[in-house]
Amino acid sequence: MIPAWDVEAAIVAGGLAEGTNQLDSPPLLEVLWYEIYETPGTGKNSFFAGGGIGREAAGPFENLSEYQPGDEIVITMENGSEFKYVVVSNTRYDVATIPTGELIYPTVPRGEEWITLITWGGEWSDEQQRYLSRDVAVAARPFP
Repeated sequence: MIPAWDVEAAIVAGGLAEGTNQLDSPPLLEVLWYEIYETPGTGKNSFFAGGGIGREAAGPFENLSEYQPGDEIVITMENGSEFKYVVVSNTRYDVATIPTGELIYPTVPRGEEWITLITWGGEWSDEQQRYLSRDVAVAARPFP
């Protein structure tokens, strides 16, 4: 849930696309938590993807590029655990040069836990049949 943007979407677990080393794509109307990485509440970085402005419909991260430092994000896991984060950065990356490894495995400052949210963004390429950018918001919360 992202109160500042009136976003509420189910979180589903995922990982790698079957038979590949590529990350699963998120369902359009849900948020995908990459359970192959960190779990919220562990003091590290958890990685989530959600649909943005789609060719046919908008997904839960349609306004991700507009999230501002200070916007609150609340993650509620299937077991009922709830974690509140505050956006600290928002960046648009060219799809060809996005530093995926650094986004999945960032150096999280001591005393913080992060979540990284990603979606497609920027211009659509008819030739490539994809968006040319990725929007990435990072949010933090204190961690004992």
